[in-house]
Amino acid sequence: MCSHCLRQLSRKAQHRLEGVRNEFWKLTLREAGKFERFVTLTGPTLQGVSLETSNEIYNRAFALLADGAFWSSRVEAGAKHVEFTINPRGYHTHIHLLIYGRYLERDAEQEARSRQWRIERAAKHETHGLRIVTALPPLGNLQDEWTRCITQAVREFGREIEWDATAELEGWYSRFPLRAGEVFEVQPTAAAKANIDVRMVREKGRPSDKEIGLSSAVKELTKYITKAGSWSEVSDEQLVEIAEVRRWPRCFELLGDWRRKKREPVTELPAQVVLRIGLGETWEGFCRRVARDNGHPDSYVLAWDQIAAWDTRSDAGTLYAAQGGDNASLDTDSVFRSASEPSESPPPGKIFIRPRAPSLMELGERMEFDEWLKIVSIRLAVGRRARARLLVRQYPGVPFWCLDGSEFGAIARVVSYDGESSRLATMRKEKRAA
Repeated sequence: MCSHCLRQLSRKAQHRLEGVRNEFWKLTLREAGKFERFVTLTGPTLQGVSLETSNEIYNRAFALLADGAFWSSRVEAGAKHVEFTINPRGYHTHIHLLIYGRYLERDAEQEARSRQWRIERAAKHETHGLRIVTALPPLGNLQDEWTRCITQAVREFGREIEWDATAELEGWYSRFPLRAGEVFEVQPTAAAKANIDVRMVREKGRPSDKEIGLSSAVKELTKYITKAGSWSEVSDEQLVEIAEVRRWPRCFELLGDWRRKKREPVTELPAQVVLRIGLGETWEGFCRRVARDNGHPDSYVLAWDQIAAWDTRSDAGTLYAAQGGDNASLDTDSVFRSASEPSESPPPGKIFIRPRAPSLMELGERMEFDEWLKIVSIRLAVGRRARARLLVRQYPGVPFWCLDGSEFGAIARVVSYDGESSRLATMRKEKRAA
């Protein structure tokens, strides 16, 4: 649930969706009568239901919809995203879909048009003595199918949706016994059926009111779980309940042909060893040594953390170079300030392009936890120092106090009537000397 991880998951989902979709259109020709559509499936707000249970209900309802003949005969590929918003009654979960396939009847009115069109088509073929070769998918409409699926999914979780409820019931839900003697919690709603929305996807040009741009559809599908502002409306008790979930229900997934991606055979690679940078060895020389000796990618991370800690007390951007044993990069006390290059010397040419270091999530999957935690601690300390330096540059006359009791900025310039500024200045000088 952390904002950094959610942002990374959103980017990962976006790259995955765009890559699979582009690869699909490289190998597939667009057929007549098949288009990309953006579909939104909603339902009543399930009051008194936890967020985890609400997501599980909607995932179950979509599984029932995808197994039906109406959906499987019309949709060939797509992507699905489960999202929620907050309203005064509870969590309003809904599903966004980007699909490619045949014409999708939205409601009973469009189903009646398709039925009439099929009758006229059959009469036309019979008049000309032609035989119908192409098999058409079974009739139906998305609104009725989704209403049936969400009703069945809610019933499997021990509840019942009362559609088109005319009487205003007190409380969130009522109870009534069935023939078997069971008691169901009833969720009344004034809607006669579930609300859905189907729009054509426009890849180029400005979309109309009944269309949506491709970029907007991709953003809706990959923002992951919810908008950032929705978390502020969740109560503290529900936040604790959400944080205790060990495995969150699936939020983003690919469907159909976009999911069945061709994979190349995996070849066995020789064992890789984590290499350490030596004292006095340059970064370019170390990178060449890692590439030559088939070093592990973690070698770049450890070496870069070892030599690339910036000095926050100087504006010249000088580097710290670590000294000590193999784990010198993990000991922030054993550092010395390296000499800066003369300003009149020309900048060195780029001999070697530094490869992209693996992310912390990638490192956590293949490193020991203690070693990974040390790397995280070093990066956290470097990031805090960099942010402190930026704040001091932006607000040179403002003092800052951290939650851990440390302080930085213009602490010595605090004005007080009892000589507090001189005392703070003395304490800061003593602290720097120490």
